[in-house]
Amino acid sequence: MKTRRRDRNHRGGKRLGFTLVEALVTILMLSIGLAGIMGAVNLGIRYSGEGAELTQGIFLAQEIRERTLNMDFTDVAALDGVTYQPPINSHGVPILGMGGWSQTITTSYRSESDPSATLASGTSDLVYVQVQTARQGDVALTTGWLVARKE
Repeated sequence: MKTRRRDRNHRGGKRLGFTLVEALVTILMLSIGLAGIMGAVNLGIRYSGEGAELTQGIFLAQEIRERTLNMDFTDVAALDGVTYQPPINSHGVPILGMGGWSQTITTSYRSESDPSATLASGTSDLVYVQVQTARQGDVALTTGWLVARKE
């Protein structure tokens, strides 16, 4: 009597392992999942970079604000149209390593009873200082504050 050699892939009529189609479907599903994950990681990196740029812009605007706190009122008003490139710190010293960044200052006299109302130059004891920080010409932040004449 001949003994029958059993197939290694079958045990008791049950199949073991994967077919080629099953393997391809699995690979396809994993590829789609990995592509989605990579897209999410890429988006996260992009938004992280934008956040870092905004933080840098805020820092540069704060430097100008600190500078205006220690200036006379007439000197603050005279900053209208001034651009610092490279940007400066609160002491007026250029900040090294900030190539491509700039700080642009605009000032306007405002009504003391309604600070949203713009007045002619020199007609008020209140000035609105607006600072725009930019990197390579792309605006990172625009912010402003009011400065009052000290008596």
